[in-house]
Amino acid sequence: MTSADTPGLYASPGWLLFIRQRTLLAQRFDPMRETVNGEPLRVADSVAVRTGPLALGAFSVSEAGSIAYRTGESALTQLRWFDRSGKMLDSVGPMESGLFDPVLSRGRHVAFGKERGGGSDVWVTEDTHINRFTIEGGGLPIWSPDGRHIVFATERNGSRSLFQKPAGGGAEIALLQSPAVMMLSDWSPDGRFILYTDVDREKGTHLWVLPLEGDRKPFPFLNTRFSERWGQFSPDGHWVAYESNEAGQRNEIYLRPFPGPDGQWQVSIAGGVYPRWAPDGKELYYLAPDGKLMAAAIAVRGATLEIGARTPLFQPRIAGGGTSIVGRRQQYAVAPDGRFLVNVAQDNISELPITLILNWKPKP
Repeated sequence: MTSADTPGLYASPGWLLFIRQRTLLAQRFDPMRETVNGEPLRVADSVAVRTGPLALGAFSVSEAGSIAYRTGESALTQLRWFDRSGKMLDSVGPMESGLFDPVLSRGRHVAFGKERGGGSDVWVTEDTHINRFTIEGGGLPIWSPDGRHIVFATERNGSRSLFQKPAGGGAEIALLQSPAVMMLSDWSPDGRFILYTDVDREKGTHLWVLPLEGDRKPFPFLNTRFSERWGQFSPDGHWVAYESNEAGQRNEIYLRPFPGPDGQWQVSIAGGVYPRWAPDGKELYYLAPDGKLMAAAIAVRGATLEIGARTPLFQPRIAGGGTSIVGRRQQYAVAPDGRFLVNVAQDNISELPITLILNWKPKP
């Protein structure tokens, strides 16, 4: 075992590469015994790291021994309010780096993740103030339907957990621990279920449900040979929207009844990620591959659905564009009055440099 801020990558023959305090290190590694030995060697400094519940380092290793890594800080973003036409109405806080995963409480308060050093914490807006909500780390917050509690994901002492805490402050309650990464997605409108994405590095991502009553034993909502994530309950709690790669080369948005029986409706037709429901349930929003915010008309006909026109709304310049990123949830939220809160990327961001090391052969 060795301390690291990100998962490691194996470099042949017999090296493990990982990041510690933004320094890319290499340490001797025995793949048969899964043990490291010797002192780590410094490979590169100031390597970019995406922190949060699923921390990832901006580096890669090829079988031929080449190493690529990206340096630099996180891009600057800001939480901004927009109307349906794309007109900016207001902003929340300053432009800064490390903001992610905003979520609304009945449209009044905002919870979001914020990177700090080698980890992240949850922050909450209250009136004109922005207050730190977690002390020992946390991310991917979701509000209870009544706005009185927040559940967040965190990793502490080597254990990945979901915690619940009163929105006004108080004691944290552990809801679930798992060896797998758990990415919080949504809380059912009746307050009975939490929907999260389970991350398996070999089998992909799948949707699971954590009941908040009874034995509280998690059960799979959707666990196929494809990857599904970022599920969202409809306002009436009878449907779940999510993204999946079952179409092949691109992700699409689908709908299924909750908790069943089986049935599936495809919403997007030319690619789509990160669904969010309109407050009245008559539209489903998602991001197109070009990053444009789309609105699909949804009509419920008993136990079935009718998917209407897919209408482009505006280009919100969301951080990450129209690409689905594991570990990063929807970077926009929808208020009860129809406004959109968007984590907007800074204008004219220059590409961060990528360095390539060919034929890497460290001295033992």
